[in-house]
Amino acid sequence: MNAGSIPAASMPAWSAWLVSIPVQATTEISVKTTGDTVLRDGLQKNTTGGNLTSLQSRADGTVDGRQVTLIRFPLTSVDLTKMQRTLLTLQVSTNTQSAPIQAHVYGLTDDSWTEAGATWANTTSLLRQNIAAGNTIAQNVVAAQGTTTQMLGQLVAETTAMKERQIDVTEFIRGQTDGWASFMIVQDHRWDLTLASGTPGDTQPDGLRINSREADTVAIPGPQLKILGAQTALAPLITSQPASVTVTEGTPARFQVSATGTTDLSYQWFRNGVAITGATDPGFTTANVTAADHLARYSVRISSAAGTITSSEAVLSVQLIPTKFFVVDQTADKTFRYDTNGASLANHALNSANLNSRGIATDATASLLWVLDSNKTVYVYNSALQPVGSWVASGLTTPTGISKSGNDIWIVDSGVRKVFVYANAALTHTGPKTATRSFSLSTTNNNPQDLVTDGTTVWVIQSGTADKVFVYQASNGTALGNWGIDTGNTSPVGITIDPAATTGSLWIVDDVTKRVYEYANARSRISGTQTSTRFFALNAANTNPQGIADPPVSNGATFHSIYSSTASISTSPPNSNEIVTPAVPNSRKIKGLTQQTDIDRVFSEPIDSLTSTPPVSQTADAGSSTGTRWWSHVAARLLPPGIKRTLKKPGVAKFLTSLNLKSDTADTADPKLDPNLLQRLTKRTRS
Repeated sequence: MNAGSIPAASMPAWSAWLVSIPVQATTEISVKTTGDTVLRDGLQKNTTGGNLTSLQSRADGTVDGRQVTLIRFPLTSVDLTKMQRTLLTLQVSTNTQSAPIQAHVYGLTDDSWTEAGATWANTTSLLRQNIAAGNTIAQNVVAAQGTTTQMLGQLVAETTAMKERQIDVTEFIRGQTDGWASFMIVQDHRWDLTLASGTPGDTQPDGLRINSREADTVAIPGPQLKILGAQTALAPLITSQPASVTVTEGTPARFQVSATGTTDLSYQWFRNGVAITGATDPGFTTANVTAADHLARYSVRISSAAGTITSSEAVLSVQLIPTKFFVVDQTADKTFRYDTNGASLANHALNSANLNSRGIATDATASLLWVLDSNKTVYVYNSALQPVGSWVASGLTTPTGISKSGNDIWIVDSGVRKVFVYANAALTHTGPKTATRSFSLSTTNNNPQDLVTDGTTVWVIQSGTADKVFVYQASNGTALGNWGIDTGNTSPVGITIDPAATTGSLWIVDDVTKRVYEYANARSRISGTQTSTRFFALNAANTNPQGIADPPVSNGATFHSIYSSTASISTSPPNSNEIVTPAVPNSRKIKGLTQQTDIDRVFSEPIDSLTSTPPVSQTADAGSSTGTRWWSHVAARLLPPGIKRTLKKPGVAKFLTSLNLKSDTADTADPKLDPNLLQRLTKRTRS
């Protein structure tokens, strides 16, 4: 047999066919009322009528004798999508008469009434008010028929014994989308004239009595809806909880939930317990995350007519883009982050009490940072730059810099010109803490701005008439020497090293030029002077830099020093965020070099990344300091000292700019200086 039909066939003579047609099993769900009441007109129009054992519907022609019944059913526990039929089932009887008594059943679109609060006077959307006594149609009390009220059927009782009566309300129930179904039972006047006797009006001899939910028993139940073919709605059930995720700073995160239920499910996502506007789908994608989103908690509430459930919380972990430098700003009260190329990554507000910061330190994993305030407080932050504690450093007067080595915190004080060591202070985030030892600075180290230590050596940056780096032995404070920094590094306020000791560089931040300067291989220097290897400009908002910290980059990238095989001289103006390589002392002579391999051997790096023409902005004024500086970069790497001095003379930059330095064999996309160009440059400059 095909589904829904019997295939055509010829029945043989003297045959009989037995055809079985399966009947789909029909389920029946009974829904009991959760509210029923009687409303009275007249003197009791403001009186509620809940908690009654029987409900009344009566219209005896008087105002005080009018009574109507309200019944309300919840539909939230029923899946009506497969409903076949719904019957309003009531136990009804007459009050005192054994004669047919009638009443009409109305469906209501207004479900706002309650058993405890409804009165005749406050249900104006259902009942007409101030109707005079009488028994004609004009005295009927149902309001707004066809809109908020619609007649569904008629109840008839013939005896004082309770009997079950049913009204088909299927189509009315299909239209109830708010999770409720309300009914009103009224004894209407049916005509204006009694035809047989000519007596005007219609007054039934008795009222209709309905068993209430308060009198519900197995034998005589209260009001019910019997729904055929429907299923009991299942409350939402989460089958897959939102999972915690880890994403990189600057990218979005996505959370997903899976749930089942027998009615339509709705979703609302929350962040840290606060509803997210518009996040109403099973999945939620955040905006690009920042450090402020680290450890945010996300959950979702799933609702249906059958119930509500809330998921477990998923935690968002934000992995910051590898940071090469942290620079703390005293005016902005922020920490600025920079990558391995000196490009600004982001900035993060400090603790609201962390004002007037003077220095910053980090550990070798950048899992914690310590920011020194001028009020002698050290604030501790986690890797997402979120505050985790603070402590007061005892014994200080004018703290100006901070460093960390092992478990110890080191602080330099310009007021007493000393370095204080707080042993094991990095292990806890509360205080106060007392210095376990200290040592005095050299007499000429009278304006210390910051310090950094690797546990063996201490470097203290001096700002003043002579800007210098003073070097001390960490174990006992013995002065090892000092050396002058680049004259362009005019106002040094912070100093740092790579705590992983992957390079020999020192880095110094300047609050006038708003730059960070690298001094390559300076960790071993204790005398003389050194010109910076190169520098990068700070973020425009980083206007008052103080301390600087240099954590190793977590992904293994390193900041390319001038001696790295991938170093390059920037052709950008010095105020850009690209690394600029100023002139460096170079006592090595270039003599008789004719092969690229010879140059590589002497300088320990290829020079094929060296730009062969200066930027336009640096050739506009031949006598400008920027134009001369660019050619000094070239001289520092490629020319003997005598020629380097020549390049500093007025007008030389203009002369060099006029030279045709382009190599015949150079790739135009990657200009080069080959050995022939080197010889040509040297020869013509000598002349």
